[in-house]
Amino acid sequence: MCACVSRCEGDTSAIDEEPASQAPDGHAANTLQTPEENTRLPQEIEHPRESETFSADDNHLHSEVEDLKKRCLDVEAENVFLRTQNCSYMQEIESLKERCTNIEAENIFPRSENDRLRTEVETLRKRCPDFVSIKFENAFLRSERDKLQSQLQQKRVFRFGEISEADSLVSHFSGLPNKETFFELLRMFHDFDIVYSKKWKVQRLDKETQLLITLMRLRRGLSHRDLAVRFKVSETTITKVVASWIMALHHILVKNLMRTVPSTKKNQIDLPECFKEYPRTRMIIDCTEVFTGNPTLIMNQNKIYSNYKHRITSKALVGIAPNGTVTFVSKLYAGSTSDRKVVIDCGVLNCLVPGDSLMADKGFNIEDLLPDGVVLNIPPFKMNPQFTEEEEEVDLTTSIAQARIHVERAIARIKNFQILQFIPASLCHYSSEVFQVCAALTNFQRPLIRAKTAGVVSYNEAKVSSDH
Repeated sequence: MCACVSRCEGDTSAIDEEPASQAPDGHAANTLQTPEENTRLPQEIEHPRESETFSADDNHLHSEVEDLKKRCLDVEAENVFLRTQNCSYMQEIESLKERCTNIEAENIFPRSENDRLRTEVETLRKRCPDFVSIKFENAFLRSERDKLQSQLQQKRVFRFGEISEADSLVSHFSGLPNKETFFELLRMFHDFDIVYSKKWKVQRLDKETQLLITLMRLRRGLSHRDLAVRFKVSETTITKVVASWIMALHHILVKNLMRTVPSTKKNQIDLPECFKEYPRTRMIIDCTEVFTGNPTLIMNQNKIYSNYKHRITSKALVGIAPNGTVTFVSKLYAGSTSDRKVVIDCGVLNCLVPGDSLMADKGFNIEDLLPDGVVLNIPPFKMNPQFTEEEEEVDLTTSIAQARIHVERAIARIKNFQILQFIPASLCHYSSEVFQVCAALTNFQRPLIRAKTAGVVSYNEAKVSSDH
């Protein structure tokens, strides 16, 4: 653009110089031009003729000018956006200022209210000389309230305390006659360490509650889910507790307390009237069967199927003393096992010594198995067609039946533990311990034969008692 101006200036010089050279007299005054010429010259400078072309520098400058214009437009648009954003920020700042003002105004009232309350407290403190004692009383009442709330929370879980005051409830849920017997049984485990499977730890349940859970499982046959809901624990915890406590009860009550069978001399101390004819009786034995679940193998099903019960059962031998105390319990055998084979295998014969007497049903044909000096008392077999005419045999049968019926009553007590109504396959691996523990627990109940002179019980009366 500068070059263009310079060129125009050069052209102007040329124009100015041309009339001067044509002046005839050579004076400078002849260089003045007419007004039309003066007007035409600026127009030619401002608007060059189309025939004239721009140089390369002029094109470069023109493009730079266009770029600057575009940048100016962009900067102006950006300034408009920033101005709008600044206005928005200013509005937010004003809103925050207004909120701060409101919060400060709200805080003025609580502060004055706190000062007023503090003043009232000081005034009351001066008026009331027993303020400190009232303060301690308030703390005591608060602790009492918390204690009562804790007790109320505990009462929502089934505890022994809920049934301990009624002997009928204790007997119903645990099979024990009263709470004194329950706590006596619990004291046997005071220094006994309960070993749970897989190093399981039970922290939410104390020993009293764990014993109650186990007794309820045995006596009422309650499912693990039922017990878990009652005691607010998981089914796994119930399973571990029941299994561990059954083994603990078996160790204390069976292996320790029933380790030996009372001698004949001890039995004679409180010999019932019905055994006066059999003073040397050491034990009365009988076998019983309980229903069990089907084993997975068919071969095992055939072994434990009972032709007598026509079901899959397990069989055990029970021996009691003349006073009704359970003194011997064998493990469980397959239901198809004969009574003779159970007697041979269970070890009951090892408890007998010369001079003892063993009483059993006529199905126990084991006289050849007894040690020397041991007598077997069983009802006589029918030898004559007119069996009732033999008075001696009738009297012998009656006297043995009146004495032997007590073992059936003892077995009926054992089967009152509902878990023995049906032992599922999941408990078969320790079903013998379950049966033996139930038998041992009957010794904590009231005496089977009430008094020494009341030992004679008719066969029908004893049969009804055993059925119930």
